[in-house]
Amino acid sequence: MSSASWPYRIFKAYFKLLNNKLLYRKVYLLGKENIPENGDMLMVVSNHQNNANDAIGLILVFKNKQFPTTFTSGVFLSKVSFLGNFFYSLGMLPAYRADYEGLENVEKNEASMEEMKRRLREGHPVIIYPEGTGQFGHYIGRFIPNYLHLAFQAAEADGWKYDVKVLPAANHYSDYFDVQTEFMIRIAPPFSLKPYYKRYQERPRTTVREINEILFQRVREMMLHVDDVGHYEEIDFLRNSAFGDSFAGGKLPLPERLKKDQRFVELIENCGEKDIYEKTAELKRLEEKYKLKDQWVAESAGWTRTVLDAVIELLLLPLWLVGLWPFGLFYWLPTLLLSDNLMYTNTYRVLVNSLLLVPFAILVTLSLVGGIFGMWWLAVLWILLWVPIDRFEWWMWSRFKRTRGRVFLLTHLNERAKMMAARDNIATYVHFS
Repeated sequence: MSSASWPYRIFKAYFKLLNNKLLYRKVYLLGKENIPENGDMLMVVSNHQNNANDAIGLILVFKNKQFPTTFTSGVFLSKVSFLGNFFYSLGMLPAYRADYEGLENVEKNEASMEEMKRRLREGHPVIIYPEGTGQFGHYIGRFIPNYLHLAFQAAEADGWKYDVKVLPAANHYSDYFDVQTEFMIRIAPPFSLKPYYKRYQERPRTTVREINEILFQRVREMMLHVDDVGHYEEIDFLRNSAFGDSFAGGKLPLPERLKKDQRFVELIENCGEKDIYEKTAELKRLEEKYKLKDQWVAESAGWTRTVLDAVIELLLLPLWLVGLWPFGLFYWLPTLLLSDNLMYTNTYRVLVNSLLLVPFAILVTLSLVGGIFGMWWLAVLWILLWVPIDRFEWWMWSRFKRTRGRVFLLTHLNERAKMMAARDNIATYVHFS
């Protein structure tokens, strides 16, 4: 197994810092002990929800010597074709889908598949998303079993002598769109394909269907899955509301909160009260109209607490304004690239920042503070403090929004009464513990 190049190692360390510190507040890896390290042929299968962030998270899990490979959108690579070789060097191969890249480009997948099989046989993990496309929330789509044919073909190319293992993985996000949130990857024990070699040679389709179902269930068990996709918006709203917080028992680390959320979703879907969705939709509409979080509505904060918080924020405002360089740039500018698919929000943030904005901000900071004003020590210190400054910036921005929401609720009593009435209606259904 050939090792990754030094440029890859350096860029990966840089990328990991940006992803795990600037984008997320906390990153969890559960089941790390299940990842083989001996260079076996290893295929990772995972759910797919958040575009490139899913693949980035999994790539960062593996050691440099393992140098994993994954597919990425052919549309994305075509938009940034001048960086095609760069992404290829990072282990990203283009995948073409009829719905996105056009039917005429699908035949190009053959070259990517052959390259994927070659890397698999060389002992480099390959990361596959069997759903074939990203989902738009916390639910899993049907697994298309073609990836298993690729694994068996790799084993066949070596005369069936070596075991191909499939590693089930699942990702979960506390929030898809904000920064300084939490992200988690769970890894299950590897699934050996070697016991199925003979059966595959005799009945390939039946064998693949059977294994595909096993892997699908293993991934689904590790993630948050909303089965009633038709009412996903209402269910996910309740999960993130004060009702969901109360059921969970307060703020919890993401792994513990996932267990509570899985149970909460199950109870909502099985409560037998379909009116709950209509009531929830009304509350959701009101709170989104006024840009409020349900927790602010439920806490009923008074003027004393609100004014005290506002005074603290006013005193800290000069520090926050200074910190807008460069974090206002980091978080605002990438969102200008967004179209209708908001799931690209943090994908654009991490990619645009790592490739363009962070190097640009470092260069400008050193040039202005160090080169023009001669305070090199201050320029270097400012850059070294970016991680804690970033967390302060986002903490303050969250407080600003909460204080604005509290002031609105205290000055718009009729609207507040409507929301409280809607919450009371929902509370008659959400009474489990």
